[in-house]
Amino acid sequence: YHRARGKNRDAWCYWQSEPGVWLDRWREASAPAELAQALASLPKDVYMVEATPQFLALYWGERGDSSDLERVATFLKQHA
Repeated sequence: YHRARGKNRDAWCYWQSEPGVWLDRWREASAPAELAQALASLPKDVYMVEATPQFLALYWGERGDSSDLERVATFLKQHA
């Protein structure tokens, strides 16, 4: 846990079904353009990103290098 999310934050959850393909809980590729671009910037072994009004979670294999870790940190900072 790093910090609480800001006020009026929406809730969403996306899974990476295959490299570069992010699907919502209905298995539809429906991410808003800005979020879709941010999801595309994540390392390939990130397989789920979930946001609630309280927290932001990112699940990944942790197999990358320091640049992958930096991309994860940037995503979390932008969406927390």
